Amino acid sequence: MENKQLQLVKNQAEEKQKKLAKHFEHAMNFVQNERNQLEQVQNYEQDYLKKIKNEERSWSAETTQRYRQFCHQLAQTITGQKIKLAEAEDKLDQMRKHLWGQQQRVNVLNDLIERGEKEHTQQQDKILQKELDEFALRQYR
Repeated sequence: MENKQLQLVKNQAEEKQKKLAKHFEHAMNFVQNERNQLEQVQNYEQDYLKKIKNEERSWSAETTQRYRQFCHQLAQTITGQKIKLAEAEDKLDQMRKHLWGQQQRVNVLNDLIERGEKEHTQQQDKILQKELDEFALRQYR
């Protein structure tokens, strides 16, 4: 492939890499938000359980039952949030691998372009040296 063609392919690969990096950044933010939500719900549950422990002696059986049902709902919410977070982290990991692969493609293309430029420069140097040698030979004849 010619250098110009490789440069075009590299430019396209870099554009794709930039898009993947943006998506990856959004995914990282999403995962962080999911972690924060999980932490908030867990903290709320802890505070709620403390409140129950301190106050339940004075409650009726019906009130205690309602609070316990709510605790069960909180536990289900936390489980759901953990699942949601795990799925988001898995997707983020897949995106990280895809982004890394794209970065590797760009690096390979950069290496190919650099190698092509180096070979071209070496060929030009050889041609120039050959012309100089021929010129020098003609001068002495």
